[in-house]
Amino acid sequence: MTGNQSDLRTGLPTQTVLKDGKPYHEPVRLIVLVEAPVAFAQRSVGNLVKIKALLGGGWVRVIIMDPEDDYRAYVLEDGAFHLQERTETPDRQTLLEEIA
Repeated sequence: MTGNQSDLRTGLPTQTVLKDGKPYHEPVRLIVLVEAPVAFAQRSVGNLVKIKALLGGGWVRVIIMDPEDDYRAYVLEDGAFHLQERTETPDRQTLLEEIA
């Protein structure tokens, strides 16, 4: 980047994952875990243009844990939140380990 508010320079993504044409680390995306009712999260994502662009572009992975639905996990995929099925109700620590 040039300065504190500039765009990334051309070629930078390739430079950060390749060395001599070979990958030297795996690129990863940010995972955001939100504890909120899924309906509220859906409205919030739909109303915020910048957030919608980040999520729609696959830059951030979002997981909603709905306290009103026994902390079931909903994962944002293809523009919608989908319930992540599980066979038992784990405690919070176990759930965090499952989705990490």
